[in-house]
Amino acid sequence: MGARTQAVGGRRRRAAAVGHCIAVMMLAAVLPTSCASDGTGTPSPDTTPAVPGLTGQINQSRDNYATHVIELQLSNTGMRPVTVVSAVLDSPAFNGPAVWSSSTDGTEIPPGLAKSLPAQLPAAVCSASEPKPQPAAQMTVQLRGTPDLIQLPVTDPFGVLDRNHAELCLDRNMADVVRLSWLPVLHADAAAGTAVLQLSLEPVGGPGSVTIESIGETTLLAADPARQWPRNVTVRGIDPPSRLELHIRPARCDPHAVAEDKVGTLIPFHVSLNGSGSRSSGTVKVAAPAALRGDILDFVTAACSGR
Repeated sequence: MGARTQAVGGRRRRAAAVGHCIAVMMLAAVLPTSCASDGTGTPSPDTTPAVPGLTGQINQSRDNYATHVIELQLSNTGMRPVTVVSAVLDSPAFNGPAVWSSSTDGTEIPPGLAKSLPAQLPAAVCSASEPKPQPAAQMTVQLRGTPDLIQLPVTDPFGVLDRNHAELCLDRNMADVVRLSWLPVLHADAAAGTAVLQLSLEPVGGPGSVTIESIGETTLLAADPARQWPRNVTVRGIDPPSRLELHIRPARCDPHAVAEDKVGTLIPFHVSLNGSGSRSSGTVKVAAPAALRGDILDFVTAACSGR
């Protein structure tokens, strides 16, 4: 009787092991594992999944708008942590890949979490007619411990590539006509709560013209109501150098205005380009250099404290 009970128990344990193995094999369609036996009928998982549960998305933080640095956002939807040592984004809209690589042992992404990896966009591929591109981007990653490259599906829900491509092409075409830059000195009157920024317009001899249709306010800076910002200023490539003055005031004075500022000194110029029988328009953002940015933040702090 005891021998029969032992035999039945052995058959049940083997049946349970086989059933568990079948369940793991069915799950492998979603979560890659193996069903190898350790000799006792118990399946043992692979140490490295054959196809990691990674998805890719493109994003961009506000403080990287001026530099065209994007984020390769990787999400781990699998059951194991993965360590990424390199990530590359390829798009036909750009003249080369946007690359992130680790200088150490890589970046670990735990299950259920995401990491954002910064990558510099290269120069844009621009056509004469400037149609809005619909780039078919592709992301490739390499994981620690394997030389294999893994291609990931990638989404761009916020249109980061289209926006950066349009801005880079507009910047390049505009640079053939005129260069825009801030003069380094801020003329501030903290008592009045206003200051003056000066924009240098330096034509470079190219054909056509650029019209600054309007200038946008930012989260930090607004136009002085008594001195509105210039509009519809046209500059030809053969014109002499000139300047524009922007009379500014703080756009907000809450305690977080300066402390949390990301793009408050990145001023958008809405422009149109005319030349060679074509016309394009869009927004060019002119960033204040570091020293001028510090002076602007000091001005906003002083002007707000006097209110």
